[in-house]
Amino acid sequence: MPISELERKRQANIARNQLLLKDLELEKIKGNFYSELAPKKGRNLLKKVKRNQNRISAIPVRRSRRIAGVKLQDSQDDLNLPAENAKNRPWGDSDFSENLRLEGNLKLNDVLGNEPDTVERLRKSFYGKDHLGTVLEHEESKNCNDGDIVSLRDELGSLNLFKEFDPSKIRLTSQRMTSIQFHPYVDRKIVIGGDKTGQIGIWSTTDKKVISLGEDYYQDYEPVVTHLKLHGKNISRIQINAEEPKKVYSASYDGSVRCLDLGKLLSENIMSFDDATGTAEGITDINFVNPNVYYFTTLSGLFGQHDLRTPESTKEYKVLRCHDKKIGSFAINPSLSSQFTTASLDRSLRVWDLRKISTISLSQNKEPYSSPTCVGSFISKLSVSGTDWNGSGDIVCNGYANEINIFSKNSLSLPKSSYSSQRNINLANNGTADNLIPDHILKHNCQTGRWVSILKAKWQTNPSDGIEKFVIANMNRGFDVYCSDGRQVGDLRHALMNAVPAVNCFHPSQNWLVGGSASGKCYLFDNEKE
Repeated sequence: MPISELERKRQANIARNQLLLKDLELEKIKGNFYSELAPKKGRNLLKKVKRNQNRISAIPVRRSRRIAGVKLQDSQDDLNLPAENAKNRPWGDSDFSENLRLEGNLKLNDVLGNEPDTVERLRKSFYGKDHLGTVLEHEESKNCNDGDIVSLRDELGSLNLFKEFDPSKIRLTSQRMTSIQFHPYVDRKIVIGGDKTGQIGIWSTTDKKVISLGEDYYQDYEPVVTHLKLHGKNISRIQINAEEPKKVYSASYDGSVRCLDLGKLLSENIMSFDDATGTAEGITDINFVNPNVYYFTTLSGLFGQHDLRTPESTKEYKVLRCHDKKIGSFAINPSLSSQFTTASLDRSLRVWDLRKISTISLSQNKEPYSSPTCVGSFISKLSVSGTDWNGSGDIVCNGYANEINIFSKNSLSLPKSSYSSQRNINLANNGTADNLIPDHILKHNCQTGRWVSILKAKWQTNPSDGIEKFVIANMNRGFDVYCSDGRQVGDLRHALMNAVPAVNCFHPSQNWLVGGSASGKCYLFDNEKE
């Protein structure tokens, strides 16, 4: 096939272009270009270390516990060795074990160190009578009419947040507050709180110190709070008896109950409770029957009694089984000290009578503990966090079911040998029957979560106005106050409250309220005018 004229011109152009490229010597230029861009080899500045290949270890790097001679079951002395070493460390050592239970008595001069002014300030804050029983006689409760409720609402509505200091400056404890108590003094306000690390904070509202802001500014003041590290774990309860106002009792999850005697400036260890295996058993609550005897509950559901007059060498704690799970709170019947009510993690509220001890334990586990007679029971949808019993015979409880239940005295019979509801007289069978019916059910958000302490409703102990009322924290950063018939009489809030006052209480006789938050801040409402 003959080549066309167009194909002949194309081949001629290709030949001419190849000849031109050959004359330009592009291959030679290409080699020079890459040789100039090649990276230069630099000197390695890191010094090479020659490893000794003949290194021989004196002992094997990895050994089994059998070869090392370690016992698989350590003796009790070996288990107590870390605690013994921690006890021998100097006070205030940074390596001091935070979870260590303190044993024996401690002088406040030794605890506070070189702070003689603090010791003297504590002594002055707790001056006065050694007995307040005549001051705090329980007022007979009265039937509340609409006029009394309106008057109480006006009084609580007129309460003001403590005006002397910004609440952000009143740091009662260093960590999340787990317990708080108003001292029964009426001529001065003293608040005592405990946190999750075992620290106790004492704040007298009249104590303050001057802050220097320079010559061009006015002087400012800040509150003075005394901090004492007396426990190794969460302080679950703080108690003050009107018969002994200078003694502050505290219970902790480290298994100890201590008495802070501010008259003697001494912290006494009055109980160290261990379980059957010798491990510290956490104390969740304590309540005094009289100045010498108190009841206590534990994390494992035990109930016990302790007499302060028992010699140290012969102390034996009378322990009974009430629940298989944690007892978060309990309360004693003010009219009959042999009856008490417990709130447990097993979703039950139970009423017990100590005058008859059953030979059969209510526990599902095989154990030697006996149980008191269960004369009343209420089953909740979720765990019951707190319970309290007022002087008029009313019981309040709340829990994670987002309900506050009030059992009124008028619908509950209190015979000498049993405790039952008139609407359902069948007694509880081994604590499983649901024979208690609440008279008032209040909807309340109790979902605190992980970072806020558990909400617990608490009655005012000795109301001077004769009106039974309780307080519980509100998750919207406030206090809710209810009377015994379920009517809300108070809703206390303030713009400066930036946290939930989860742990709170009334003053035993006055209508003052105080609460503590997760950061250790304290919120006090009183009737002082702004």
